[in-house]
Amino acid sequence: MKHVAMFRFSISMSFQKDFSIIQLNISFKYYADGLRFIKTNGHTQTKVNYNLNGEVISQREDRQRCVRGTSKFRPMEPGTGEEG
Repeated sequence: MKHVAMFRFSISMSFQKDFSIIQLNISFKYYADGLRFIKTNGHTQTKVNYNLNGEVISQREDRQRCVRGTSKFRPMEPGTGEEG
C-alpha cells in the first residue's frame, strides 16, 4: 500500500464585477512518487488508483453534500438525500 499525500497543490480563485468566476477551489493530493491520489473540485472528489506500472486502472468520483444537523454538518448519502 502506498503512503498518501506527501505533498498537496491547491488553486483558489474569486472574481466579481464582470470578471465572472465568483469562486473556484481545486486541490490535489499526491503519493510520494508523484502520482495523483485525489482531486477535489468543490464538493466532488475524484480518487485515482494505479497498477504497479503507474498506469491509471480506475477513478472513482464521490460527491459529498452536507446538511445542517443538530450540532454539526453531516454528510448525506449520495442519491438519497438522507443523512449518513
